[in-house]
Amino acid sequence: MAAVSAQSTGPVSAMLADPVALDGQRSRCEAGAQPVAIIDLDPKDSLFAAPARPEKNNGLILGLAVLREAGVQIAWVSDLPVAQIGTVRTALEQAGLDPRGEDIVSLSRDPEDRKQARRVNLAANSCVIAIAGDEKADFDERFKYLRNPEAGSALEAAIGDGWFLIEPLLPVASPGQGAQEGQKAP
Repeated sequence: MAAVSAQSTGPVSAMLADPVALDGQRSRCEAGAQPVAIIDLDPKDSLFAAPARPEKNNGLILGLAVLREAGVQIAWVSDLPVAQIGTVRTALEQAGLDPRGEDIVSLSRDPEDRKQARRVNLAANSCVIAIAGDEKADFDERFKYLRNPEAGSALEAAIGDGWFLIEPLLPVASPGQGAQEGQKAP
């Protein structure tokens, strides 16, 4: 992580400083690095499924516009395969969440591609100032591997301060809509 290190003097990142520690210490960004907010599209234990007619959430649309106006790049993350990029972009545009189609969309390149690796790659080239998702593993994959949830209690301090638990932005579509039926996360 060249651009994000514990020695940097820029703003605090939403990314953890150590790739395995459970101390909750976050990295600092390089001064002047492009700020990015990551939003996970996948509902818990599922993949994003684009609704046929996405509803517009004016409050969310305004919030994203304010972030963009402040110079924050938005990055949407899903474990859908890259072949679904058109479907994802269309859903985001129709919902008013990415009206110009300029946001970053990070999808899975192959079955071994992990969201965590893609978050780290984003952090290496920018300053991840916020991560939003509907489960803790959307912030960092180590939440998936905690045998004892109390062991990760120091990680909880970032929730509300860089990490934001949110409801899925677009409702899960019924079978046959959006992502292909029978599609599973890698």
